[in-house]
Amino acid sequence: MKRLTLYITLLFASNFAFSQVVSDRLVPATIHNGDTIPFLTLREVSIMSWRPFRTAAEEQAFRRLVNNVKTTYPYARIAAAKMQYYDNLAEKATSKKEKREINKKAEEQIKSQFENDVRNLTQSQGEILIKLIDRQTGKSSYTIISETRGKFRAIFWQSFSYFWGINLKEQYDPLGKDKDIELIVSMIEEGLI
Repeated sequence: MKRLTLYITLLFASNFAFSQVVSDRLVPATIHNGDTIPFLTLREVSIMSWRPFRTAAEEQAFRRLVNNVKTTYPYARIAAAKMQYYDNLAEKATSKKEKREINKKAEEQIKSQFENDVRNLTQSQGEILIKLIDRQTGKSSYTIISETRGKFRAIFWQSFSYFWGINLKEQYDPLGKDKDIELIVSMIEEGLI
């Protein structure tokens, strides 16, 4: 009987003694009125939701926009990464001729890799791609063409695209008319869609 009482006592004592797990992680803390209050850095939380739609046509247009952004956003990210890579190469160039060769090589590589895919985009997807490239790089498509291939080509492509109703000089406006695109991109980056 004494042994049973001793085992039960040890069992309960061990549960109480180890009920609080001690961590090896140190965090900054302050003492306030005798209580220790830890300071923890929590990751950022974004709260997003779909907006209510007034009509079925409005909802269908938004779903089409979601599809178009999901189609074009990977191209914009790749374009921004490639542009940064080639900008770094061009900065290291010692002469204008070498810089032109780097830009020409970049254009040829991008053309060979993405020309067929970009040709299959719809006009609205093309407009969204231009906006997303501006979002990713901070430069309009017109500025990018002007810096890399020259002012004459930039004017040519601006005139050509303007004929089809697309403006290469258009800036991305995440708080104005492009707020729906910004919401969709944020949801893609968070992995929600």
